[in-house]
Amino acid sequence: MIRDLVQAARERRAHLVAETEILRVFHGHGDGDSRWDAERAGNVIVIYAYRDIEDDLGEIAAALQSTWEPHLIWLKERWRKDQSEAATRGRKIQGVELEPEVIGTEGPFSFSLEIDRGFNSGLFLDARPVRLKLLSFAKDQTVLNVFSYTGSLGIACLKGGASQVTHVDSQRAMERRIARNYELNDLPWDPRALRVGDAYRILRDFVQRNRRFHLVILDPPPGVRPKGKRRHSRGQDYKTLLKLAVPLVHPEGTLLTFLNQRGISSGDHCEAVLHATEGAATLEWTATSGDDFPEECEEKRLRIFAHRIPKTPFASSDE
Repeated sequence: MIRDLVQAARERRAHLVAETEILRVFHGHGDGDSRWDAERAGNVIVIYAYRDIEDDLGEIAAALQSTWEPHLIWLKERWRKDQSEAATRGRKIQGVELEPEVIGTEGPFSFSLEIDRGFNSGLFLDARPVRLKLLSFAKDQTVLNVFSYTGSLGIACLKGGASQVTHVDSQRAMERRIARNYELNDLPWDPRALRVGDAYRILRDFVQRNRRFHLVILDPPPGVRPKGKRRHSRGQDYKTLLKLAVPLVHPEGTLLTFLNQRGISSGDHCEAVLHATEGAATLEWTATSGDDFPEECEEKRLRIFAHRIPKTPFASSDE
């Protein structure tokens, strides 16, 4: 049964294999077993378990091995309550020893992945379609990449001809990882391209300094902490973030938002953008997660919205 599901998932992704070596090879919600997902980076496959799959783990690993022939299969158990570093790094199921760094290619990009680092190895695979879109969209743009993580969206913009990218992230450790991804993509790294700290404070500082960007990217994690709150919420807090980000968009520039909350409809999200722009925003284009994230309902996918923001009373005309 499991072998049949894994092989059917491979057939659905046949057209992607030549395009990228980093992809989700099994998406539980759409491929028939919601207990687990699996992602490939080069010759490594990582299984993400959301429930205890120990009784079926041997069969899952055997199916992945025969179908994809990885050199290493690694397991991360997200269902466990233990959130310590030791618990989240995962463990080897079979194959060679894990290297400290795995380098994978995605179309024209190369990214550094640290498989045993936390719950995510350094790249959100569902954003691949928008990274490819930015290659043809970001030419000559100044870009603000908020919640940048390891910098993949900003790197896509630079590969597409962006004139400047400013990354914002709360973790100082991201500088090393962003710099490494710049190096792999033959891009010069300048530490001044990363602002480290609370995104809300940094956005407010940019507003006070009258900064403007042609493209502002908002990709908040599901548990972003709303301004003034001590605890993380279960939402992306767009109500606050839009108020801070919209004034930073250059007149006739673009606001790019990522929605990964299943309980919020695309329509409601676009209405929130309209409200934040006093009804002036125009939806320019949309994207979703790729074919390696099959879902019966589009609203359950990662959804991306590019809104054009015209010249309005809240945007100065000094640029």
